[in-house]
Amino acid sequence: MRRDFGVRYFNLPAAISLSIGLVIASIFAMAIMSAIFMEVKLLNFITWYLFIAAFIGASIWHHRDRSKKPKDEIYKKYSKSSGELVFAKAVSHYTKTKFSIRTMECLIEPSGFFVLGVLLAFLGQYLGFLLIFTSLIYCFSYIGAYHEGDNFVLDIIDNQILAKEFHSTFKNKNEGTTSPSGLRFRGRRLFDEATREEIANAITNENSTLI
Repeated sequence: MRRDFGVRYFNLPAAISLSIGLVIASIFAMAIMSAIFMEVKLLNFITWYLFIAAFIGASIWHHRDRSKKPKDEIYKKYSKSSGELVFAKAVSHYTKTKFSIRTMECLIEPSGFFVLGVLLAFLGQYLGFLLIFTSLIYCFSYIGAYHEGDNFVLDIIDNQILAKEFHSTFKNKNEGTTSPSGLRFRGRRLFDEATREEIANAITNENSTLI
């Protein structure tokens, strides 16, 4: 799905630990199914174990690929980089459709796992349910990350507007006064203009972010 990760985004021990966790999860799942008198068939877990093997293999490949690079080059890269989007870019190329990075991360990548999960679940493979669940978590987590990034940028823009327009808006004695950008101060204004001037100066000087 991706390659060329940052140092802190991917590491082999964590990947191996996750693989062991998946093996343990399958054992617990079979134990629970037996406890509630459900028929347990190892065949239904065959793709689960194949997936773990493929995941370990891909993790080792990523680790070796990184090990071949000079250390100076590795540590010049953003350590939390989530890597190059291989699968999503391939979909974009073969469908001759230009997707934004946001669409690729929030929709294209998780949809591949979701569709595969549905097919496997239809075939009675329990891996399918895992892929459906994780693809939804993947999708919503990236949507949340982009939403947080959007709000971060909007906060900076709002702070710039506040820094430029709060002073003049607050100084106006009319409570309904709105700045050209739509800024409206909600609160009691003092009638004395000189006092309003002093308060406006104090607020803009002492609290530059105006949060």
